[in-house]
Amino acid sequence: MRANRYRTWAVLLLLLALTAAMIGAAYAYLSNKSGTVTNTLTPATQADPTIEVGEDLVVNVGNPQYPVYVRAAILITWAKEGAIYATLPVQGTDYVLDWDNTNWFQGADGFYYHREAVASGSLKLIESLQQTNSANIPEGYSLHAEVFVQTIQAVGYTDVGNQPAVTNAWGIDVASDGSLIDTGAIGGE
Repeated sequence: MRANRYRTWAVLLLLLALTAAMIGAAYAYLSNKSGTVTNTLTPATQADPTIEVGEDLVVNVGNPQYPVYVRAAILITWAKEGAIYATLPVQGTDYVLDWDNTNWFQGADGFYYHREAVASGSLKLIESLQQTNSANIPEGYSLHAEVFVQTIQAVGYTDVGNQPAVTNAWGIDVASDGSLIDTGAIGGE
């Protein structure tokens, strides 16, 4: 009886050894015969929207082929022939900025957010920029405004908790109608 048991174990071990040897030989053969594989995938490309700020400080969004959310930062400086004065003008003291708070809101981060996604068109952010009579103007300098604009896709979700891209990147929530939610606005509603 003991001999049968040893014989059974010996046969099982022999079968396992043969199976392992066959698997190893097949792997070695296939590894040797297979060529290297290089990544042939190319990332998708989609034209970025053309964003420009015109002379009248209107944000022009080209036709990006998809709707985008827009945010902008406004930098007001004293400028002279391309040179920027080190001290910035003070809002309310040196100038008055009137911006479109119907279609835009200013977030707690200082950016101005356009409430609706846009596919193309002109977005007026600044209604007027007036220098005050009491402005402390450095000699030879004048008031200068620059608008910096960013866009982000309005369609689709990220891998992070299935959030809209604007929420993931800018921390702004989107209402069920697709408009941006004004939370903690400065100078808005």
